[in-house]
Amino acid sequence: MQTELSYDKVTFTIPNFLNQQLENLKNEFKVSKSELLKNAVQEYIKQQEKIKIQKSVQLMMNEYSNGEITQFTTLDSEDFR
Repeated sequence: MQTELSYDKVTFTIPNFLNQQLENLKNEFKVSKSELLKNAVQEYIKQQEKIKIQKSVQLMMNEYSNGEITQFTTLDSEDFR
C-alpha cells in the first residue's frame, strides 16, 4: 500500500544568477524547478544529518578517550568461541 504525500507551497527569493542556473538544469534534465529544489533540499538535509552524527561521534570519542573505553579494545583481538 502506497502512502500519498501531502505538499506545502513554499515561496522564496533567490538571486537572478541562481535562478538562471536552476533554469538551465531544469532544461537539461527535463524536470521542474520544484523537483530540482525538492531533491536539493533532501540532499542538504541528509548532509546535515550526517554532519550531526559525525559531531556526535567525535564528542563521544573525546569523552571516552580518557582510557576507559580503550580498556575494552584488547578484547577485540581475542577469539571468543
